[in-house]
Amino acid sequence: MYDISDKEYEKNLKEFTEILDLKELLDKQVKNLSLGQKMKCEIAATFLHNPKVVYLDEPTIGLDILVKENIRKFIKDINKKKNTTIILTTHDLKDIEEICDRIILIDKGIIIYDGEKEKFKSEFGKHIIAEFIITNKTHNITLETTENQFEVIEENNKNLKIKFNHDNLTIVDIVNSISNYCRIIDIHIQEEGLEEILKNIYRGDIIND
Repeated sequence: MYDISDKEYEKNLKEFTEILDLKELLDKQVKNLSLGQKMKCEIAATFLHNPKVVYLDEPTIGLDILVKENIRKFIKDINKKKNTTIILTTHDLKDIEEICDRIILIDKGIIIYDGEKEKFKSEFGKHIIAEFIITNKTHNITLETTENQFEVIEENNKNLKIKFNHDNLTIVDIVNSISNYCRIIDIHIQEEGLEEILKNIYRGDIIND
């Protein structure tokens, strides 16, 4: 049906069986497979004949963490090894974060971005979340947000979580400012992920001229 030689078929089947851990599943009836097991078998069958282009609709929906990781790794490896074009439609933005290199973003029928994932995050993800473990707090830092150009998301005597635009401030600026009100014990910094960036775009918080 797919014009693939027996040799290539056996080679792919052996490779996919090892990568996706299918050995114990090949002789089982489909009705006796779990959702995760079915999905792994379907993914293997999809790529078995070396297609040039593959469309995957929600490839990791309803799966546990380990199966998701396994499938994502398999898709990335196939893309690199066989130069297969893979197009995802998914609500799980972790799939996009870990698999895709290119993003096409459509809003109201208009393409508002078409390009590299990292460039997208750099262009639209202007904010950074910084979480501080603090002690010896002397003032309410929330009152200083306007002056210091950062937003306090959470604040108590032990923890402080803020959001700031990295185009306007650096983490050094933030540390210097916060140090006036408390002693900083530890810092965890996190850039905005795709999910948060997309929320901002569709809420209208980000306008791209």
